[in-house]
Amino acid sequence: MDTLALRPTPRRPIWVMRQAGRYLPEYRALRKRHAFKEMVETPALAVEVTLQPMRRYGLDAAIIFSDILVLLAALGVSYEIVEDKGPVLARSIRTAEDFESLSHEPVTDSLGYVYETLSILRKELPPEVALLGFAGAPWTLASYAIEGGNSKGGFSAIRVLLDSDPALFGKIMDRITDGVIDHLQAQLANGADAVQLFDSWAGMLNEADFRRAALPYLKRIAVELEPGPVIFFPKGASQWLTKEEVDQFKILGVDGSQSLGFYREKFGQDFVLQGNLDPAILITDMQTIRTEARAVLDSHGSQPGHIFNLGHGITPDVPPDHMKALVAAVHEHTFKETT
Repeated sequence: MDTLALRPTPRRPIWVMRQAGRYLPEYRALRKRHAFKEMVETPALAVEVTLQPMRRYGLDAAIIFSDILVLLAALGVSYEIVEDKGPVLARSIRTAEDFESLSHEPVTDSLGYVYETLSILRKELPPEVALLGFAGAPWTLASYAIEGGNSKGGFSAIRVLLDSDPALFGKIMDRITDGVIDHLQAQLANGADAVQLFDSWAGMLNEADFRRAALPYLKRIAVELEPGPVIFFPKGASQWLTKEEVDQFKILGVDGSQSLGFYREKFGQDFVLQGNLDPAILITDMQTIRTEARAVLDSHGSQPGHIFNLGHGITPDVPPDHMKALVAAVHEHTFKETT
């Protein structure tokens, strides 16, 4: 938490997106006995999966094992995770009638299992280890809701709705944004030290469309959740932000399309950066992992305000020992900087 306050730390903190999950053999063993949604919705199982990488690696933050689609389920759009296909929603939201059929109950009424998991984790984890909650950003969640799951056609349905019926698009985005705010606030109230907002599909937009279709809702969340803390991760779109917008967000997660040095030069020092090693590096070899990790650290420099992470989620084919090498490289290298 010192890093989030821009205070010096004895080493650079590290966690990685999707650190709790399918690259770990202990997760795969558990997954053979339990369905994905069962694991997400059962606090004892979600706690176990969250803690698995913490036991192995000594990471500086734990992120709750959950899914961004739990929020859509709370709005009345159920989902399933289909092997080798990804998320499939029971229905799509494309018309005014579809929108009216969404639940009007508070999303927090349906998501108690998330908050119970966080409460248990906060008691299980050492106080110096940060606990992170998360949610999908409105644009990304709307993309799934309108498409009905993963899109094979470049998210054409949401693009059509954005231009053909902007009023309905705005209603859908407002309803989702309300739910995101409530869900993140509840996570912060139930043990999360910070929360991350995943806008995983922001980069499918051009800059102009990002500014009209995604950014206004991100800004609203930043205002409503002040002081947070909230880590904003608009994958593929961070480079379009202005200094004023970054100052509003305060904590910015970035992918690997630009160096950390690029963001520091563009935006200055008075905000926290998170990122941004290419996840593919973890499939290479130990020496490459160490070299590339140091390059990310050097790109940022030794000043406070950096959380080491990947540019996106860890992939299932990463050998667990490679993740161990990454954590060691980050901790050892940054420890030397401060001694």
